[in-house]
Amino acid sequence: MKTKIAFYCDHAFGLYDILPLFEEYRYKKNDVYIITRSKYYLTVKEKFNVKDENIIFINDYNSPLGVFFTEWFKLLCVNENFSEFYQQRKKIKFSGFKQKVSNSFKLFNLKNSKVNKTYSILINFLYRVSLIKSFPINFDKIYLVTKVFNPYLITPFEDKVHLIIESWDHPAKEPFLLNPKKVETWNDSLIEELEQYQFYKKPIKGKPLKFRYIEEYNKGFDEKILNKEELEDVLFIKNNDVAIYPMCTSSSYFAFSEELRFVRDLALKLNREDVQLYIRPYPLAPYKDVLALQEIQNVKVGIGNKITDGLEVFSKAHMLHKYLINKYAKYVINLGTTFVFDAALVNSKCKIIQIKIDINTYGDLGKYSRGVHITKYLHTKDAYEFKDLEINKANSSFKEYLINWLNH
Repeated sequence: MKTKIAFYCDHAFGLYDILPLFEEYRYKKNDVYIITRSKYYLTVKEKFNVKDENIIFINDYNSPLGVFFTEWFKLLCVNENFSEFYQQRKKIKFSGFKQKVSNSFKLFNLKNSKVNKTYSILINFLYRVSLIKSFPINFDKIYLVTKVFNPYLITPFEDKVHLIIESWDHPAKEPFLLNPKKVETWNDSLIEELEQYQFYKKPIKGKPLKFRYIEEYNKGFDEKILNKEELEDVLFIKNNDVAIYPMCTSSSYFAFSEELRFVRDLALKLNREDVQLYIRPYPLAPYKDVLALQEIQNVKVGIGNKITDGLEVFSKAHMLHKYLINKYAKYVINLGTTFVFDAALVNSKCKIIQIKIDINTYGDLGKYSRGVHITKYLHTKDAYEFKDLEINKANSSFKEYLINWLNH
């Protein structure tokens, strides 16, 4: 009988991450399944070439009781001090009545070390009394990529789960409500966070699978796959002294007006040093954001991402464009994004500059730019205070730090 292997991916990023591993298992003649959202059906069919009977939709097994129980378990049982990150997020996630309930019933708060295990015990009880429907296949192994929005679906299979951490902030964000057999993450720093916040024993170090496109293009690429707009964008960067600044937000979220003000100040500062500022818009930013940015002098607004649902990772042209703007830029200036990780791993002479702004200078943008992980891992001794930035004095030290951090 063939070994039954499943890959559970709530998001397109997870599907992208596990594609090589999926192919490896299929090559070994295993019975391989994809568990994902129905909106990714066409992508799974095209990229994974898997039969319909081997695709399971998370949507078909969503349980109103499971969703309700999970939300209220987090509300009542997870202590606000789970992490500084969680403390900030909880104020956003639970507002109004739910916030009042959370503040009034702290008696139910569990020790952080007990949260994941207690959740599993209670969910398993709901399965035993047939109140939640399980997947119909007894898998031998499940590869699970964070973030997981319906952890109760995985609870019956926990002793077969290999959990893969997709993003650097996931371990500290909130309890996973999972007790996997094996956990794999990027580096030593995130291993420590998994032990500290999720209380997992002996996580293993893999590598950030989301950056495998860089590994591929560092070996070689063909610019012919770019369309005219993408190619013109790349050539602009290649032929000018350019600093890329990736936007932290958009008008669809918060602090956009404050970031516009910051971009004006940055563009003015760079203009004095004869450097053109290239803005990479926030993913799926409204066109009005582009128009607002185009009004700023010494600013070139780049293409950005126009593909929805995270599926840009499967567009070779989009990913090559992202790779090449990093390769040909003279500088990348970062305030509060993970774009610097991509920039660091690209084989290039690009200098990466991490800047800090005063928490009160640009309203909510200042607060956002002092987020937990940004402060912890990006505000190193090589970061610049914005007021002190002289771009022509930048060196490669911060890029070297990032490469070392990602790999160790």
